[in-house]
Amino acid sequence: MPAVIRREMDTQSLDSLTSIQMKIYHCIASYKREHDGNSPTVREIANKLRMSSTAIHYQLDNLERLGLIKRLGLNRSRGIRLIGGTYTPPFWEGK
Repeated sequence: MPAVIRREMDTQSLDSLTSIQMKIYHCIASYKREHDGNSPTVREIANKLRMSSTAIHYQLDNLERLGLIKRLGLNRSRGIRLIGGTYTPPFWEGK
């Protein structure tokens, strides 16, 4: 069974996210939970959310500025780390 990743964002961080940013954050967290802590690629996030890779990169920049993720370099395809508290998936993602 995959490792369960739980992160809890403070209320201020949650309030500052757009719906797109929240979807991307949830997508990353869900993927990490289902794949033993491995991060999705930008292309996998884009395909899942039916968005362009460029749009995902833009939103990842914003999430990083907000302190919710950390990217481990541009040349790391699975280098997205969730930071900033404990994540609890939305009720509809629970298993």
